[in-house]
Amino acid sequence: MWRDQPNILRPRHIGSTFYLPGGGTGGGRGGSVPQVPGEYPLPVVNPPQDARDRLSAVERASSDTAVTTLLSRYRVENERLQDQLKAHAVHEALLEQRLHELSARNTALHLQEFRKKESDSALDALKKQLEDREHEVRALQLQVEKQAGRIAAFEEAVSRPPRDSEESPATPSSSSSRRTHELLCQILSSVGFLKSVFNAVKHCRTSPHEETGCQRPLQECTLRCLQAAMRGNQETLGDMLGRGHQASCEELALAIREEVIFCEASAVQVAAQLLAERAPPAALGEEPRTTPPLPLDADSGAGAAEAEAREGGELEEEKCASSVEQPPLAAPPAPCARRRPTSRPTVDDCEVQ
Repeated sequence: MWRDQPNILRPRHIGSTFYLPGGGTGGGRGGSVPQVPGEYPLPVVNPPQDARDRLSAVERASSDTAVTTLLSRYRVENERLQDQLKAHAVHEALLEQRLHELSARNTALHLQEFRKKESDSALDALKKQLEDREHEVRALQLQVEKQAGRIAAFEEAVSRPPRDSEESPATPSSSSSRRTHELLCQILSSVGFLKSVFNAVKHCRTSPHEETGCQRPLQECTLRCLQAAMRGNQETLGDMLGRGHQASCEELALAIREEVIFCEASAVQVAAQLLAERAPPAALGEEPRTTPPLPLDADSGAGAAEAEAREGGELEEEKCASSVEQPPLAAPPAPCARRRPTSRPTVDDCEVQ
């Protein structure tokens, strides 16, 4: 039914040009074959109005569908791009946070490395400062204890009732005895300073340093002792008088004697050590001359006079023996090398330091 009829001409179109095929050109099946428009000009056939309306409606519908599809596609693409922008923003924030963390970690590592490089010198300086502070604290503690002991002694002396004049010969009855008491107190203070100097010399000479004996090096300890000795006796007059408060002149003299004996023994020990270090072994065989002990009884003045007389007699006997043994025609002996008189030592002298 719907086969091609050979006698029915159907309109053909190329683009917007409609034409009818010619009658003398037929195919094997009896159909018409369109001819080339350029060879056979065909009349233009205008479609009817309803066909144009239908075509415009279809075109409008197809165009609306295409626009709607395109809009939906653009909308989806826009949403996808917005989501991608949001994802990029989140990724950028994460990267910035990671960058800050890495920067902080890198800074911490650099600081740690810098501290490790300077840790030795810094630790040594801190240890030195801590040791100095510890020494200062110990010195202050000793001063506090000393002052506390003095305060306790003063309070006890003030609170103690005065003794009778018979039992207390130290109570000055006149200006001369009071002056003697003050002088003895001052002498005792000076001798105490000399004793501390001798103690420092013995400590620097005999105590092992940088060990259990003394924590400081030998040079530093010697320097500190010399500086302390050069400052001299810093005890005030009140401290001197408080030292001999309610003590008799005899007790003060005995205390001075004990301090002087200790200084003498310390000087002998230091001299023996220096001699052992510097003198040849032959000089060590000589017997040291000992100082005779001082008498403690009341006849000390008479004993001292007898000792001086005995020494004077021995010197005269030695002079006489030397004059007898010398031949008369011998040449006069060369003058003996006498020791130059030394003045009283000052703070700058070595023996005081």
